[in-house]
Amino acid sequence: MLSYPRRIRFLLVFATFLLTTCATPSPPTKQIQPPPVVAKNTSASVRSNSVHAIAAAPSLKPSRLHQFMRNLAAIEQATVFPATLSLCPRMTISNAPTADSHRRITNYRPFVDVNGQQIAVAPVEDGCLSSGFGIRNGRPHKGIDLYHADPVKVFAAAKGTVREKLYRKDYGNMLVIEHGDRLFARYAHLEHFARGIQVGATVNVGQTIGFMGNTASYRIPRHLHYEVLTGDYGTAAGSFHLTPVDLFAKLP
Repeated sequence: MLSYPRRIRFLLVFATFLLTTCATPSPPTKQIQPPPVVAKNTSASVRSNSVHAIAAAPSLKPSRLHQFMRNLAAIEQATVFPATLSLCPRMTISNAPTADSHRRITNYRPFVDVNGQQIAVAPVEDGCLSSGFGIRNGRPHKGIDLYHADPVKVFAAAKGTVREKLYRKDYGNMLVIEHGDRLFARYAHLEHFARGIQVGATVNVGQTIGFMGNTASYRIPRHLHYEVLTGDYGTAAGSFHLTPVDLFAKLP
């Protein structure tokens, strides 16, 4: 499932507008009385009453407008993530989380809390889980693999800053994004990077950062290798000094 249908997205936007409007009530305005009847030679008094009436009329504060636009953008970005995630069909999934009879992962949520931040579990336009987190073939698999036959979009799992953008023989085209509060994410095997993605660039949650690929020095199927990492970024080891996190263990 790519995103919520257009009708649901419209309802979400409308609900956010109502919540934003109702959560911050406007200060009470002074009740405006009709201007008194005056003689023709007292036009100055009439103009004075009109000025006071205009000044007392409610207006839309710029701060509330900006907050509404931010809420609108957040909803638009959040709905790009899959609302459900399934185990890939006709595959044996190592360290697979619990799934139902239709191979849908139970208790799945698009976001989980890590270090007090919300980060996406599956930051892709579409796909299925082809490998879980844990020991695989006698070696630690420090993230999850998300598979799709096509070069679907890969999104930033949270707002952050690009720390690493490079090619490695083992990870192919790889990005590491720092999401703040000692939280990082690695996005590997990308077919290519999105335009404007450079080290030091700021990305927003749901922003396209690349496309799912199979880049590496050896033959692999198309997939995204996705790691969520915590710790302090090391100048020597960089992101490989960080501690990997099992996102499925954080699902309710």
